[in-house]
Amino acid sequence: VALPERRRCFLLPRECGGKELPPAMQSLDQQICRIIMSAYGQKNARDGREKYRNLNFKQWREGLSRLGYPDVDAYAEPLFKFLDLSNNGSISTSELKVMQDVSGPASLQDLDEFRIWLCASCQRRQSVQMIQAGIPISPKAVLLTSSPVADLWKRMDANGSGLVSFGEFKRGLRKMRHPAALEGNSGRMQELFMCLDLRSEGNITEEDFHCLNVLSAKFQLDRLIRVRNFLQERFGTLKAAFKAIDENRSGSLSKEEWMSVMKEKQSYPAPEDCSACFQFFDKDGINGLSGKDFDLLGNFDEERLLDDTGALYEHLCDKFVDLEEAFTAFLHQRTASAQKPDGPSSEGIDAKDFIAACKSVQFRGTTDPRLLFNFLDAMHVGRITAAEFVQMGKLGAVDDLRVRTELMRGAISSLKDFAAKYLEGQPQSKQEDPWAAMHQALRDATHGDLDLL
Repeated sequence: VALPERRRCFLLPRECGGKELPPAMQSLDQQICRIIMSAYGQKNARDGREKYRNLNFKQWREGLSRLGYPDVDAYAEPLFKFLDLSNNGSISTSELKVMQDVSGPASLQDLDEFRIWLCASCQRRQSVQMIQAGIPISPKAVLLTSSPVADLWKRMDANGSGLVSFGEFKRGLRKMRHPAALEGNSGRMQELFMCLDLRSEGNITEEDFHCLNVLSAKFQLDRLIRVRNFLQERFGTLKAAFKAIDENRSGSLSKEEWMSVMKEKQSYPAPEDCSACFQFFDKDGINGLSGKDFDLLGNFDEERLLDDTGALYEHLCDKFVDLEEAFTAFLHQRTASAQKPDGPSSEGIDAKDFIAACKSVQFRGTTDPRLLFNFLDAMHVGRITAAEFVQMGKLGAVDDLRVRTELMRGAISSLKDFAAKYLEGQPQSKQEDPWAAMHQALRDATHGDLDLL
């Protein structure tokens, strides 16, 4: 009786296989019980709908369609996954209100600035630990000893599930005192989260999260090219630039000298660009740039470096089962100093290990392998972990981010425009939040439709 007319039909077996009818109909009896329980469940769901105010996906999609949203087919699903911040299969009023603070995934520059903040935060924490342990602090002593990305992942994935929801992401950043988290700016954090949610599933895997390395590394290339263009415009050649900046004629620039001259004498507006440039071309890790390093900057070709990184990936895939096995092989090429059990490179491969391993596997590229190492060491720890090593196979993440950014910016802009036009023609209190009104309109449009529950 609880079913629609078109479904009020039961199929009975013609033959019972020699069995009596009651045993043969036992499965039908169980099915009827399930139907009755389902009918009661739907009745209770309808009666309790005023208490449960969230929108499931069916209600979201159908509600948008009934209100006249023209881009349901293109944007309903990605918008739902984006707005389901609790990852519970529904959208609450507060979750829909996030729309007023976001325009789409964060840019590569935003991600690199997140990397800068993360490294600085880890260095501060490490300095505090050294002070508490009575260890003297020097610029060399506060170099990062582990991957900041790996450390942050451990904080966020406290339950070890291998997945991080937006709530866990936000709590992890709040514990580390990220400015947006402390200000309660969910929109800003959501934009960062969207960049790292590579599968658009509403959660981040550890593999996804480590793509922060390659996304940041790609933007750091843009930073150093901006510095090169600035120096060429200012001095004509990189050789002339080095002579002008090396004021004491020592033949080498420390990072402190480089940063000071670029800021105070040359008025370069972005110190982050200068820092990234120095870290990348300090290929020997001696905290100094020489005239030869400036020549290397002048001749640097971004496309060639990316091509050589891809070529190394293909070369290793031909020689090994996967990059994890290749990383293990690279570990075996450690230099004698890195073989110490308490050595600083026990967690990964340093530059010397990397260069020696490239030679041992007979890889020959056109880019200095030390620059390939610095590209993969996006956090500038001086070592590459297994998670960072496999990023050479994720160069496509940059293009994927551009595609997802274009999709989500279009979706968010489309929904904002539609909501504004729709609410213009609706009676609305001045005190009522427009997105709360939109959420209520979607609920009203699907109210009482049992097929959507």
